[in-house]
Amino acid sequence: MTVNQALRQAEDTLRQSGVGSPGTDACVLMAHVLGETLSHLPTRFRSELGPVEQERFDALVARRAQREPLAYITGETWFMGLQFHCDPRAFVPRPDTEILVETVLKQMGKMGAATAQEPVLIGEVGTGTGCIAVSLAHHLPAVRLFASDVSAEALELARENARMNEVEARVQFACGPDLEPLKAAGLLDRIAVLVSNPPYIPAGEVPTLEPEVSQAEPRVALEGGHDGLEFYRRILPQVASLPSLRLVAFEFGVDEDEPLGRLFEELLPGWSWHVELDLAGLPRVIWAARNA
Repeated sequence: MTVNQALRQAEDTLRQSGVGSPGTDACVLMAHVLGETLSHLPTRFRSELGPVEQERFDALVARRAQREPLAYITGETWFMGLQFHCDPRAFVPRPDTEILVETVLKQMGKMGAATAQEPVLIGEVGTGTGCIAVSLAHHLPAVRLFASDVSAEALELARENARMNEVEARVQFACGPDLEPLKAAGLLDRIAVLVSNPPYIPAGEVPTLEPEVSQAEPRVALEGGHDGLEFYRRILPQVASLPSLRLVAFEFGVDEDEPLGRLFEELLPGWSWHVELDLAGLPRVIWAARNA
């Protein structure tokens, strides 16, 4: 069987299993098996698959047909132009979360924080794979990062990704909820920026999500209480009391922009807040800066 024939067969299998992008996913799996880039894969379409390659490809397609996330199968994903290890220890990074990172980069540039004489300290809550903290460290070589998560397993993965992307010297990781790790490290009065992609899916909606999400990804990284806003209600009163904090940026879910805006108005007086749109043109990131 040629590569192209195997791809067609795999696409049919994945389509029948309800996978949303069967052709693309089949190509990603084939490129992974062959050790090729996606862009170079078409040059192999007429090549014959060896028995070992065929067996391995069929096994990966079967896993994807069971709705295992593609990134867990290949063990990797890309975010902000960087490669990250990815497995069930943490939530799979999404392209929309790049908007959150880009927002922080843009606002820090306006603040002049990236060129400050003293290293600016950015705190991240709920780091997961470490994609946000690692990306910020990569793009802002003058900053230090302190990233936390409630999952010790996720932190192991985040440390691996920091090492792989050569920023481990500037990213410190710690286990615990919300701002407790920062407090324990004695850094609450030094943090200048706080960023998070927290759990924001309403509890009742989690079972309705695609199987890749609801059945495979860590529930602790998904569920945000009855209305999805539990994290923000906890964190914003703490944010208001931090003297050195100048910028906060959070990702949020569908239809949460208006209630979240009301929370910012109520709990962060003296701050100006703004909403950024995601790749589909929907509200996705809220950020706020302390008024001068």
